[in-house]
Parts: sequence; structure tokens; C-alpha cells
Amino acid sequence: MLEIKNKSGVAHKQKLIVGACVVDPGYTGEVLVNLHNIGGATKTIQPGQKIAQAVLIPVMICKVEETDEDPSLANTDRSDGGFGSTGLI
Repeated sequence: MLEIKNKSGVAHKQKLIVGACVVDPGYTGEVLVNLHNIGGATKTIQPGQKIAQAVLIPVMICKVEETDEDPSLANTDRSDGGFGSTGLI
């Protein structure tokens, strides 16, 4: 997959950050950058201006098989809690 990441200088100095931006394997269309302005001033992006960078990440394809509840997972420290369930942020 291809992951679009912030350029540190753009994020820090221009207050422009990349949102969720993952390009799945096999995608053949135009890659768009989900760019957010977290600053107070309006920004204009010029043609050719560097705003983000891409990281190519290998993906392992695996077969997932649904099974009955696994008893080895019943008593873990993590349990089935979701976002923020492991303590203070």
C-alpha cells in the first residue's frame, strides 16, 4: 500500500497536515491528498508545491476465518475495550 504522510516542515511551519490517506494495493486511479489547514490563515497551494510525501509499505495478504470464541482470549489484560480503554491519553 501507499501511505501519504506529512512533510514535517509543511506541517510545522504552514500548519497543513495530512488526514487519513492510505492507497490500497491494486488502486489505479489518481492519488489525492487529504490535506487539512489547522492554522488560522487561509493557504494557497501552488502547482508543483511539495505538500506531502508517500511511503510504500509491503502488505501481507492473509486468509481470515471466522471461528467460535477462542477461550485463550477470554481473560486478557486488554479484554475487548476499544479506543482509550487502556488508560489516560
